[in-house]
Amino acid sequence: FERDLKRRRFALVPPGAVTGYELLCHFCDTWAYQKYKAHFVILKLSPELARAAGVDEGTLAYVDHVSGEWGPLISPASDRWQRPPYGFPAIFVVPLSSGSTAWLRLERDSELRVCYQHGTRTHHMVAYRSAPRRSFEGREATLVNFIGVCMWHAFADGNCYMPLVHDLMSLYIAAQEGTQASLPVISNPFEELERRIFDTFRCRQSPMRSSLRGGIFRFAGKGYGHNVGLLP
Repeated sequence: FERDLKRRRFALVPPGAVTGYELLCHFCDTWAYQKYKAHFVILKLSPELARAAGVDEGTLAYVDHVSGEWGPLISPASDRWQRPPYGFPAIFVVPLSSGSTAWLRLERDSELRVCYQHGTRTHHMVAYRSAPRRSFEGREATLVNFIGVCMWHAFADGNCYMPLVHDLMSLYIAAQEGTQASLPVISNPFEELERRIFDTFRCRQSPMRSSLRGGIFRFAGKGYGHNVGLLP
């Protein structure tokens, strides 16, 4: 899935694209951690357990019978969603019975990445299916929906994504209800983008935003610079 996102980003046609994804994921299984002698199970909660956990019927749950930890798998659409640590895009969050939190992402069909947080300590782990060759035939899959929004930086900066997604959701709701969406009128967008970047170059106060990538996204690698010589 993420490889497809990267492929589409590199082949992006200006000014950008909005792509909807439907993923059929088989989470219900027994999983084994790569570097730890531990297993856990992802299963579907019964109606009684779902009500006791305060989640919808059919919700999946993470269960580690050795440590005694368990918790429901919460999707980003839920009010109980917790933002994952930076650099770990997650598909589910698991508020565990021990007070710890785990985030899950499906790397491949038979590989899960787990980010486990206990207090201030964070552990990154890899888990594989205990029986990877077992067929998925006849086993119920979990449908996960995603929307990917990609824009050329010549047409949008990082602060454009929230308004773009807001307008997209407004159009979607209007289409569902059979009404006309009322979108705000905007002026010349390129003049606004130019003003933003020159605000940054001239060190003007803009506490709510910054046009430069380094001011929006964390970067820990080597940077680059340019020396420009000007005649007097």
